[in-house]
Amino acid sequence: SATYTNNKLGYNSQDTRMRDLHFNNDGTKLFLLGDFNTAGSLYQYNLTTPYDLSTASYASISKLLTGFTYNPKGFDFSPDGTVLWTINSAEIVEYSLSAAYDISTISSTGNTLNIFSTTTSAYDGTFVDNGSKFLLLSNGNPSADQDKVRQYSMTTPYDLSTITYDSLDLFIGTQAPGATGIEVNNNETKMIIIDSAGASAVEYNI
Repeated sequence: SATYTNNKLGYNSQDTRMRDLHFNNDGTKLFLLGDFNTAGSLYQYNLTTPYDLSTASYASISKLLTGFTYNPKGFDFSPDGTVLWTINSAEIVEYSLSAAYDISTISSTGNTLNIFSTTTSAYDGTFVDNGSKFLLLSNGNPSADQDKVRQYSMTTPYDLSTITYDSLDLFIGTQAPGATGIEVNNNETKMIIIDSAGASAVEYNI
């Protein structure tokens, strides 16, 4: 069960509103995606104690991604920190990092996926099954696109150029009608959906 720790990280000096966040693979780095002052910028924070937000401080490292994509809403790294995908309303964009989890080394691979045919408003996504699948969170109009998790597969793990839509959807609108974020635990037995409409995190068994 979860309990509130009272630990908070202030980020107003970087952006007054953040869209998404992810840790690196050992919890010593935290990345936030800006949405207001500098929409489309990734910010890096370092943690002296892994996953302990009270020890986080801004590393003075950021990367503006809007040169490659328009106003991304979500992002995810490969576990080794050398691949980054961003998600906006109708497009997934792939990046490479020449140094693992070093966002100053981000460059575009040129691989993109137009997802407008399957959703009009994607919010977030996450890799599963060792990078051979990607779960895309959709919450847009028309109503047929709302509140669904859509599954895609890659023949080469973490390679956007090999992705195809599996025509598999999970409707989550009953429990999370305002879904804006998705995360899956390490052993892929639980899925957490952020529901902005209900101001709650909703858990599913996989």
